[in-house]
Amino acid sequence: MEYNRITYFLKAAQTLNFTRAAEELYISRQALAKQISLLEEDLGVVLFERNTRKVRLTKNGHEAYKQLFRASMEMEKAMAVVRSLGQKENKPKVRMGFFVTIRRSIVSYIIKYINESFPDIILETVAMEMFELRSALLQGKLDLCITNTLENEFWGQYGKKVIAAYPAQVVVSVTHPWAKKERITIEDMLQEEFVMLKEDYVDMEGFFENIPCLNQVWMPNSESVHLWLEQGHGFAVALRYSNQLFEDDCVGFPVPESNEKIEITCMWNKTALYVPQIVNHIADIFIKASEVESTKNVENE
Repeated sequence: MEYNRITYFLKAAQTLNFTRAAEELYISRQALAKQISLLEEDLGVVLFERNTRKVRLTKNGHEAYKQLFRASMEMEKAMAVVRSLGQKENKPKVRMGFFVTIRRSIVSYIIKYINESFPDIILETVAMEMFELRSALLQGKLDLCITNTLENEFWGQYGKKVIAAYPAQVVVSVTHPWAKKERITIEDMLQEEFVMLKEDYVDMEGFFENIPCLNQVWMPNSESVHLWLEQGHGFAVALRYSNQLFEDDCVGFPVPESNEKIEITCMWNKTALYVPQIVNHIADIFIKASEVESTKNVENE
């Protein structure tokens, strides 16, 4: 059965006038009548009562109209879905990564803003550890990412936009004995374990290798660091701001005798399509998302 025959029938049923229906379909009246006759043969029922003065639907014609009209609407929906697939295939993709500890509510806000502001792209997102983000960007698997970096840290030829910078903090669980202190000293740190990501995952030159501690405890990922701290053991050196692992159930202290800052940074491929435009807005988007999150927290208190 040809789909056009259904279209012709629906138009004739709506107008109950073969001449007008043919005009609206841009075919001759004879061609329309022929196609409807062929449809009646396909269905095995008479659809119209015809005489010289008027055209009326038969009982079967009314039922056929109801069923075929519904089917035509579903067909239009299906065709629209298929068309949209073709449109998506032609849209450029922007691959964006987030440091896994960034609050999900902030990530969701940023994704929503980018999708609304840049409808001509397909945004693909992923959450990773810092070392994974760096590797993915350098290997061309990501176009941009939001992560934490140290001051003066650069990733080759890739662009760097500092969203915010805060002093590095010694972080412990609220169950740790230090949680009752107002400050900590180097002597305190020399009596406690430094919990950090596995050596292969961290650039140990400079700041981190000089952190005073009793010994180093290596963890495979950020969640494992948090789980270890949660037991009231050891300390990490991190940034608590907007960190979903450390912000709520941990406390932070300035690193004694250190001015080192940890940055919230957008790193990006300067040649990727649309990415420079997104980066131009990313700091404002992140700050706005953080403000929204802070407002929610105040309202819930």
